[in-house]
Amino acid sequence: MRLAASQPAPQKAWETDLVWDKNFPAFELPQGSALEDYICRYYDLYYAQLDETAAAWPEHVRVFGLDQMTTEAGRREILEFCLPGRAHVDFDAHLNKGS
Repeated sequence: MRLAASQPAPQKAWETDLVWDKNFPAFELPQGSALEDYICRYYDLYYAQLDETAAAWPEHVRVFGLDQMTTEAGRREILEFCLPGRAHVDFDAHLNKGS
């Protein structure tokens, strides 16, 4: 797109903010609420929307738990959902034992 010399440059669609994420929903909680209250509210909203989306499109969206990554059957179920009808190579999950 070429701009005529008299046209102002378009404003950028984003800006950096090191404190607030513009995508994070703004909740109206009682005065004095702790950060933990906002995080819990966000968590509840996130999983409510995820469950609603998975219920609306079960053939496209499924929620898997982390525990399913630790078993061969769980990994097979995940891979079959993501790549149905294809050959899958299983591998042992590496559990981080820390340093």
